[in-house]
Amino acid sequence: MGTESGSQATILFVDDSRLMRFAARKALSAEYTVLLAEDGDAALAVLAEHPEVRAVITDLMMPGVDGFELVSRIRNAEHPTIRDLPVMAVSGSAGPIERKRVRAAGADDLMTKPFRDDALRLRVERLLHGRPARVAASTPVEVPAAPNVERTRAGFIGRMRQALSLHARHDLPLAILQIRLSNAESLDAELGAGGRDAVMRLLESVLARTVRVEDTVGRTGSDHFMLLLPATTAAGARALRFRLRDALETQRFEVRGRTPDVALEFFVHLPKKNLDAAALMRADRPAGRPDNVVLLAAGSSA
Repeated sequence: MGTESGSQATILFVDDSRLMRFAARKALSAEYTVLLAEDGDAALAVLAEHPEVRAVITDLMMPGVDGFELVSRIRNAEHPTIRDLPVMAVSGSAGPIERKRVRAAGADDLMTKPFRDDALRLRVERLLHGRPARVAASTPVEVPAAPNVERTRAGFIGRMRQALSLHARHDLPLAILQIRLSNAESLDAELGAGGRDAVMRLLESVLARTVRVEDTVGRTGSDHFMLLLPATTAAGARALRFRLRDALETQRFEVRGRTPDVALEFFVHLPKKNLDAAALMRADRPAGRPDNVVLLAAGSSA
């Protein structure tokens, strides 16, 4: 939990992403005192210790006590100062199901992420002073600032450069998960021209819906992807690898009436602050890995 001094009300922002907590603090700390929590349990502890909190903003998908449960516990709290707090949920996915669940839990508002600083400040001002009606299933929400898929190598390098600069300035962890289609040649032989690309498109769809909204899926070659994971440690990247494995196991890879075997290799890159993004793109070639990239097998104990 962290604090930034402000001149007005105290806001509690809850998200398991360190980068999103950083972004919220940066957006709000000039006008508000911002308290931070990384999950629902920590948020409830902050509320118990800080009766001055005027509003809560919470992510929905978190380990342990998630955002839905946190909103429900706030609404059912014994103390009225907690029970009556205005609450806004933020989510990378804000479809009808999420809106219905958020409304049922008792949230006042719903916002998609990643968010723009000015949009977040406006929504907080409305939350504190307008007390919008409980979010309805038809409530419109913002479209996320950018999709989390980058299909060009140059575009992905640009995103990496931005991330490397941001994380170096603020001393944040950064990980890149590389995923290689290791049986690409056998797929070419089995499926013919275009068959491998069809498999890669299916892989991309699974990756895009499994990663966090602040992550970027980069299709960086004909047989591999790189996932840019802001504010993520090696352990977090390896945990994502297992979530992806579970998601991929439920995907039916049917191409031209066939269901080919799909073999994947996963590696975690931990780029250092002085690494150029273009150099990291060469790290997928064993002879070209720069010395300042740590390469771990994602399934290993390293």
